[in-house]
Amino acid sequence: MMQPVTITYQGVVGLLENIKIHKACGPDGICGAILKRCAKVAAMFLTFIFDQSLNTGDIPEDWRQAIVHPVFKGGSTKRPENYRPISLTCICCKMMERVLVSSIVMHLEDFNLFYKNQHGFRRHLSCESQLIMLCQDTMSSVDHRNSVDLVFIDFSKAFDKVPHDQLIHKLKMYNLDQKVIGWVQAFLAHRTQKVIIDNSYSNEVAVTSGVPQGSVLGPILFLLYINDLPDKIKCKVRIYADDVVLYTEVMNNEPASDNLQADLDQLCRWCRDWKMSINVKKCAVMRMSGHKYSVTPNYFLNNLEVQVVHEYKYLGVHLSSKCSWQKHIEKIISKSNQMLRFIKRNFKGCPQTVKETVYVSLVRPLLEYASSVWDPSAEGTKHDIDMVQRRAARFVLNDYDRTSSVTNMLSNIGWDDLATRRKAARLRTMFDLYHGNSKLDVSDILLEPWYVGRNDHRKKIRRIPSRLLFYHNSFFPRTIREWNQLPQNMIEAENVKEFQKSLTGQNLR
Repeated sequence: MMQPVTITYQGVVGLLENIKIHKACGPDGICGAILKRCAKVAAMFLTFIFDQSLNTGDIPEDWRQAIVHPVFKGGSTKRPENYRPISLTCICCKMMERVLVSSIVMHLEDFNLFYKNQHGFRRHLSCESQLIMLCQDTMSSVDHRNSVDLVFIDFSKAFDKVPHDQLIHKLKMYNLDQKVIGWVQAFLAHRTQKVIIDNSYSNEVAVTSGVPQGSVLGPILFLLYINDLPDKIKCKVRIYADDVVLYTEVMNNEPASDNLQADLDQLCRWCRDWKMSINVKKCAVMRMSGHKYSVTPNYFLNNLEVQVVHEYKYLGVHLSSKCSWQKHIEKIISKSNQMLRFIKRNFKGCPQTVKETVYVSLVRPLLEYASSVWDPSAEGTKHDIDMVQRRAARFVLNDYDRTSSVTNMLSNIGWDDLATRRKAARLRTMFDLYHGNSKLDVSDILLEPWYVGRNDHRKKIRRIPSRLLFYHNSFFPRTIREWNQLPQNMIEAENVKEFQKSLTGQNLR
């Protein structure tokens, strides 16, 4: 049973002092700057309000309202579906939600109630951790001469379709505190929202389903709602929030797997029972295989055939049926060059520090997102990626002379080459995995070595054999080899920050 939630004055002061003052205020008109400046005084009143709200199961009317700002995504400006709704809710309500969320998550983690392969909105898990484990499962199977069928599921407006009564039913199944459940019921009931465009407001409309957009509590509520989806599915399931992928190993390049189709039928039954809908047009099936003439099989959802693809963008990374990262790398180089050209046009007259900040904030993250997953080994590909940074260095220093050394420019600015940064990122991830700082279960991967030499460090890991080059250079086989070559003093770092400092002085080339 979940422990009762305790709201303390010091805890509320801490929340107030950590408010980001640039955040927009909600329907109550109370801005974060005022709350932060008056933290110790405001905390006395808010502590009483929060405590009374939790004990009585009632909340202020302002906390049930949301102001929606539509943000254009692309396509025709006349189509509502081409806008992303950004909801603004009251800052004080979000603080109350943070108090409840921390207690709910602690309860769920202590009793291991989260589905183990759900990586969305959970601490020490991320898109990158999801991709690392997915690629390890699929590429190791292909390396063993088998194929893997993957079906990517797209829910239609998943967060907006959660029925409140069924959500409350599921909250009770996880033994949450009764006061918390009562507060969530009040939080979801009688909600309204209105849209603002050019300082003009629409009429208020009732929100009768879905988890509240823009809220702190909403993501956790959705995780609990979808948490039992894999219970009756036998194939492997990985979930990131509402992004679901089912996959199974197929032996000897066989036709479509009956087990996977049975699980897809089970998924459709779950959706009917819990009033969720699948957008079959946006779902896709892909077969990862090392066979040259492998044919992707057909699968069905709600008696509709799922489209067959050979490439799929999953969590921001382009996966390929041939286990190649070439398409993804070409995409990120193109996108980074496009952003760099935008920066050159708009920041050409700015000081060096501004140019450098803009590059580090807007361009380099595009080149490094989930790099532990797709880090290339070919020198030519590494060079193509580095060329983006080299062009950025010339722009930052405003030096386009052909005789100037870009290597010296990078040294003067203090930028490491991107291959070094990618390797350091992979080793930091391995440090966390080895020391249990991540929630990933890698006990069957990080095994003790068969033999430890006199010059080896005591935390050596058994190397993973590989037959094919793409698996040989994937995260675990490649990073384990590099981990085993690190000196003893680096491996014995007390925490990841010390380990990162030691990597800075280490030649990782």
